[in-house]
Amino acid sequence: MRPSSTVPTGSATGCASLPSGRLTHDKVFASLSVTAVPNFVGFGPLQPPFEGTVKADDFSWRFGGQFDVAQDVMLYASMSRGYKGPVAASLNNGAVNEVRPEIVYAKEVGIKTMLFDRKLTLNLAAFHSKFKDFQATIIDDSLDPPHGPASPTRGRSPRRVSRSRRGCWSPRGSSCR
Repeated sequence: MRPSSTVPTGSATGCASLPSGRLTHDKVFASLSVTAVPNFVGFGPLQPPFEGTVKADDFSWRFGGQFDVAQDVMLYASMSRGYKGPVAASLNNGAVNEVRPEIVYAKEVGIKTMLFDRKLTLNLAAFHSKFKDFQATIIDDSLDPPHGPASPTRGRSPRRVSRSRRGCWSPRGSSCR
């Protein structure tokens, strides 16, 4: 919101942000080589060595705008496309497991207000995110011997949707983020 002196009472102003973007080129190289230590008993067989490279290109973007409805009330909205790069990992068999890049399309709308002569801040927002090839670190016991430790691997889910609403209020002098 703008300072109280910039928006006269009874007028409304708005502005849109210029679209912004980023071009990304990822080249990920991963390798693993394990050497047995003499006189040391491990928790299972040694993982076979592996080497691998994965590549990906992407264009991410974001744009949005805000509208000052009144001196202490601002509406805003934004849309974006995000990117998390690919992963090269091993599934304990020496083969390279390529995890595709994660893509997210996100929308956000909200209102930011200062009420009661700026003694109370009230902010409300709603989000919607749609993920493609969602990446997460998982523990998969099925990849190890029955009595061995679990190995962290990178998993992916083809589609995932996240929706949320958030509100915040605070008296004057406290933070509302």
